[in-house]
Amino acid sequence: MSELDALIAHIREIWPDLTVLLPKSDDRYQSLPLCIIDAVYSIGVRYESTERTVDNFCKWTNWNYEQEYTVNEFIALFADFDGDWERLATEVFRNRQRTSSRSGILKADAVYRFARGLQSCDVNTRADIPEEVTFDPPDRLVSAITAIPGQSSGISLKYFLMLAGYDGAIKPDRMVVRFVADALGRNDVTPDVAETLVLSTHKVLRSEMPDLTAAILDYGIWSYQRGRSGKKDPKPIIHEIMRREVVLRIGGEGGSLTLVRQRTADEQWQFRIETNETALYDMLSDEDRNGIEFSSQTGYVRSFEQALELLDRYPWFDLYPIEVHPAFVEAVLREVRKRGGGAVELRWREELNRKLNNR
Repeated sequence: MSELDALIAHIREIWPDLTVLLPKSDDRYQSLPLCIIDAVYSIGVRYESTERTVDNFCKWTNWNYEQEYTVNEFIALFADFDGDWERLATEVFRNRQRTSSRSGILKADAVYRFARGLQSCDVNTRADIPEEVTFDPPDRLVSAITAIPGQSSGISLKYFLMLAGYDGAIKPDRMVVRFVADALGRNDVTPDVAETLVLSTHKVLRSEMPDLTAAILDYGIWSYQRGRSGKKDPKPIIHEIMRREVVLRIGGEGGSLTLVRQRTADEQWQFRIETNETALYDMLSDEDRNGIEFSSQTGYVRSFEQALELLDRYPWFDLYPIEVHPAFVEAVLREVRKRGGGAVELRWREELNRKLNNR
């Protein structure tokens, strides 16, 4: 059985009736500016954070989700900011995330550059999206967007196209990659492989169900995999889990880093980093990407300090904290301050306090 046939069979086993995937209504963004914000801000964070960012923008502009606003209108909103991206990030989006590591630009800046890139290609509304977008070799639109710092992989652009209704793109994030890996019985599936197979599968399935878009199939896969993520038979690993603790988890839906500690047979703690590096790849600067070896985890080390050396392969302090072990909160915050300064430490403290208050 070919890999394509295996993926199709896996999908048919999960959804014998593919019509259940079809949405009851068209809940896509009607405006390209909202697609831009979502596509740029969703990389490397929990999607709830992105939803808040889009909502913050809509409140600032008094825009609604149902009405269509143009890219030109979007760009005109920021004339008074005169390139002050810090102010734009703070006052409008209320989100100071960056596109990548130490050399990354503010995502607020990337959003504006993304809009200008679309404008330069005469893309003003959803109707202006080209019927065909070519990544290899890159066409005019792809070249304009991937030239933006932190956008060279094209993942945000593919997600933008999907949100905008283009039927030849999906977002090959970690959920989609895992789904394809499960279907094939492989653990070395890359985002490119997953994307190619899902799009090929969509072409086959759409021949029998014309209303099934690539975006609908992508969302169905993402939702299914997210719902079952981590649901494994606990019996073979229950003893290991009981001896394993999360020290620090950072990142989000687009990828995460987890520092765990575990007791050995002689009751000593050992540490390691667990990650889906391919999902985090888009957050790294071009310089940082060189030499990265893809794997799901590092080897064990014996101390927290050695574990930090493993973490420092990544721009971890630029990401958002998801979980910190109570015994390590202050130690982690000290390390954040050393690497990112007082402002970054303050952001971490505020985020951790917010999570604590929401429990």
